[in-house]
Amino acid sequence: MKRKVYCLGFFDSLHRGHRKVFEEGKMLANRLNTELCVLTFGDGIYKALGKADKEIFLLRERMELLQKEGIEVIVLPARRDFLDKSPEEFLSSLDDLHAAAFVTGSDYRFGKNASGDVSLLKEHFEKTDVYVSICPLLSENGKKISTTDIRNYLSEGNVSTANGLLGFTYFISGTVVGGFRNGRLIGIPTANVDFEEDKFIPANGVYVTKTTVKGYTYISVSNVGNHPTFGDSHVNLETHLLDYDGDIYGENIKVEFYEYLRGIKSFSSVDDLKNQISFDIDCARRYFL
Repeated sequence: MKRKVYCLGFFDSLHRGHRKVFEEGKMLANRLNTELCVLTFGDGIYKALGKADKEIFLLRERMELLQKEGIEVIVLPARRDFLDKSPEEFLSSLDDLHAAAFVTGSDYRFGKNASGDVSLLKEHFEKTDVYVSICPLLSENGKKISTTDIRNYLSEGNVSTANGLLGFTYFISGTVVGGFRNGRLIGIPTANVDFEEDKFIPANGVYVTKTTVKGYTYISVSNVGNHPTFGDSHVNLETHLLDYDGDIYGENIKVEFYEYLRGIKSFSSVDDLKNQISFDIDCARRYFL
């Protein structure tokens, strides 16, 4: 079996700091004439840890992004019994990979209660011919880039700052399902996107977005939240594709978030709502000029 280079971490947002680990891994893999593989956890990891957090990018989204770069992915189980392994037991499971090298960030923790650290990782493998590379943390304005900060910015609707830390555009992907058809009733049809419970979504509001469907990308305006004008309190994601006319029910689409436009509010009339949406559409067009 060919020995590979493995990147260790959860990597739930694939932000610029994570990318630095991958870049180091790629250089090592090239030097050792082998392949790079990323170890990550399956969906439900926060639940297994007893946390209320949700994932910036779901496993399927992470795998899609990494595999596009030719990076193999191994999924570790997001189960309590696996997470409760002692640091020594976890390291023993890594022995089974027969790795050429491991790469991780300097704040990497593992084992029950995150009691293992990079010092223990290096100590374990220094007795073998497995190389361990520890990457310094990447900072922005003197502060470590972290998934927590990205999550906080998204929860404020500050998607542009979140995107700067990610190094690419935050997105939600899912299947278009039937909705209340309020948009179609007022001549502004929207696609209602079904996304998983574990997916972290940004603050309620209206955003400048781009939506990719059937291999084509369109400027769009997306609504995260409810529809108080129509008495709808259910929180969902709906996106209106500019200059598109067609049926996309059942299609898998990807909605990328660029800028927060406004909050959700109730309008006194449907005409007022239509005028506001027309203004939002103009804002989205101008954004990409």
